[in-house]
Amino acid sequence: MNKNTDYELKGWICKGTGEDDSSGLGIDAVLNDIGYYGVQVMKEKTIPYNASGRLTDSIMYRTNKKSSANSGKYASEDKLSAVTEDNEVDIGSNAPHAVYRETYSGIHRNSDKSELFISNLKEWVRNEIGVEPDDMSMGKAIFETILKEIRDHDTPGKPFVETSVDEIVAYAKTQLQSSVNIFIEIMNRKGGK
Repeated sequence: MNKNTDYELKGWICKGTGEDDSSGLGIDAVLNDIGYYGVQVMKEKTIPYNASGRLTDSIMYRTNKKSSANSGKYASEDKLSAVTEDNEVDIGSNAPHAVYRETYSGIHRNSDKSELFISNLKEWVRNEIGVEPDDMSMGKAIFETILKEIRDHDTPGKPFVETSVDEIVAYAKTQLQSSVNIFIEIMNRKGGK
């Protein structure tokens, strides 16, 4: 997983009471609900800046038992790594450019991944500006100007993970508290057994 492009919710907030296996009965469903919610929150933050759709399409969640589907042309490449622990949900993106969207794109000091970058930038110029970057007319000049600007300057990120954490945790707390309340009600109906 790329650093800073996913959020793992785990630990005490996700565990049942531990008294018996029935306390975890609803935890898996709650984790899936939290994962789904987290995906929606993150997608809302990527859509305005997502020309190709790849980043938004790649946002998903995974638990050790279930995952949401990511979509698009790169779905299999951008899938989050498997979660192996119980009581854990991982929400985010494994798209190769996700980390730069989350943090920033620094000055390009070498040609590492340059072909991919140029290909993606050409697609962006076509979609967002509406010119052909390989044209020998204005399109090429516009493309070269944008390319130089990006390569010579730091480009600020548009975080979608870090800015979603507080909202996801608040939602998780309410959902888990509701689950605990239901569990207590069921136990009380059974006479506390």
